[in-house]
Amino acid sequence: MVVSVKNKYPVLTKVFGEDMSLLTSALKQQFSRDRQISGCVSDLLLKKRQSHGHILSGRKLKFVKVDLVSHREYLIEEKQQSEECLMQLFQQAESLRTLVNTTNYDYSEVKAKMDITYPHRQRLVHEMKPVKHILELYPALSVSNLIIREINVHYDPFDGDIIQTLKSNFTKLFNYTDNPQKENITEDERPFFILEHLIMKRYKHSKKLLLNQEVLDAYPMIQVHKNNDSTNYSIIVEYNQLTITTSQVEAVAILIGSYEIFNIEYPKKIRATLEVLHGLSFKKRSFFLAVAAKRFLSEFKINANV
Repeated sequence: MVVSVKNKYPVLTKVFGEDMSLLTSALKQQFSRDRQISGCVSDLLLKKRQSHGHILSGRKLKFVKVDLVSHREYLIEEKQQSEECLMQLFQQAESLRTLVNTTNYDYSEVKAKMDITYPHRQRLVHEMKPVKHILELYPALSVSNLIIREINVHYDPFDGDIIQTLKSNFTKLFNYTDNPQKENITEDERPFFILEHLIMKRYKHSKKLLLNQEVLDAYPMIQVHKNNDSTNYSIIVEYNQLTITTSQVEAVAILIGSYEIFNIEYPKKIRATLEVLHGLSFKKRSFFLAVAAKRFLSEFKINANV
């Protein structure tokens, strides 16, 4: 600001000095006094402090908190539906919700109805309906094997199976790493180990943005629940639990798959990590991989369309 003032009014250097140090000092003192006057903190200021991890907010992490995710501009191969057709699909969705909430539902019938109502879910996502609203209408998306099936059927993972694809690619990456901690890592623990120590570490991304006990913001993340000898993983989107699993590879698959299902834009703060996960999982995409992700996939000879 001082530089701008100096450039616009050079004559002021005769008053404040060539380096404008007197003006800088005066402004700092004035800003400090103005902050001290604001002793009664407003609700708006408190919310801003909380969202930015202010030292007085009680939050330890300095991450910008968002309430709703951002969406991509368009859906892949979106099919337009007539209003009459959408109404029929909505009725099917209501029928499906009733079916899933039944204790002993017919799994094959649920799969068939999920396939029929897929265009309706696309429409809801295209209209940017909150995730909570979509989950209330389609509780089947909260069942791990059904949401994984949704990913496999509609989002084109390698070999048509995102779980097997990720298992294979995590094994390749695990064999590449020379991290001394790998000797103590079981096969089931490889996904999080690779995600934290190879992918996120490469881009200097905090693992707490994807793997954490506390939900930081609205973007998809894995909430880790440790209870005695067991550990569960909840996939959280817009502060709603999408599903829960005991498998790390399932958790990572649903995490990256949720971005496709709900057409969510990758947040800049972990974009490179998510692009790598996408490249490890899917054959096609609606965006171009950044150079950072391309280099990673090429370096580790991952069979991905870069």
